[in-house]
Amino acid sequence: MLATTRKSLGVLLLLLALGLANAQLGAEISPANVQFSGKPGQTLTGTITLRNPTHASASLEVLPSDFVLTPNNRISPLPVSTLPASLASWLNLGVSALDLAPGASRQYNYSITIPAAAAPGTHWGAILFRTATTAQKGSSGVGMQVRAQVAFIVVVDIAPLSKSGKVTGVTLGQGKAPDASGAQTVTVSFQNTGNSYLRLEGRVELRKPDGTLVQTLSIAPTPSFPQELSNIPVKVGKPLAAGTYLATAILDYGTADLVAGQATLTVH
Repeated sequence: MLATTRKSLGVLLLLLALGLANAQLGAEISPANVQFSGKPGQTLTGTITLRNPTHASASLEVLPSDFVLTPNNRISPLPVSTLPASLASWLNLGVSALDLAPGASRQYNYSITIPAAAAPGTHWGAILFRTATTAQKGSSGVGMQVRAQVAFIVVVDIAPLSKSGKVTGVTLGQGKAPDASGAQTVTVSFQNTGNSYLRLEGRVELRKPDGTLVQTLSIAPTPSFPQELSNIPVKVGKPLAAGTYLATAILDYGTADLVAGQATLTVH
């Protein structure tokens, strides 16, 4: 068994609140995620450290979940076994709820039983630590139902793994206009066509029609799960003047060959 932690699996804190971004969960987890190498029929075990950084007791539900990543790398939970490569039903959580005293830490143990018929490839799921729903009032005095949760991401790789993918599009974001921060964005669409989790990074080269290089934009490390389409926004450093540009996206996911895609962009 091999277990590693990977920060690149995404931003793992998700607040499910209607307008209260400062909702307090009352728990922090370490590590944030884990990646195992396993075999069909094997049982894997792991430990999570939970800490309550607040001055109030925390009562948490513990439950398995599927998830997908949103474009900004937050997780969006889904019911168990929604996804073909789900491992949420393989999780043995031990408890369905737990309490944390103010300032306290505790170890939480879990296990994963891989079915004998499990298919090769990357399988993934999450353990959610979730508060009960509470009623609060917003600044307008309107009542709201608030729930916060943190997700521990679990990934299991079963050999043989195949890493493959393709750039399916390069577009200028939001009608060719700057975004809310005043920056233009180029969106690179990537289709993961293999059975393995990928860590994407690379660049976008912007050139004039005569081939003159205008800008090179860096693509930050981005997670990509099997068979999923990732739309990766990349901010343009200096606003592009009106005109036509050739955009070339070049991605590296750890194999001998890079993948690339081109498109002609028009800025009005």
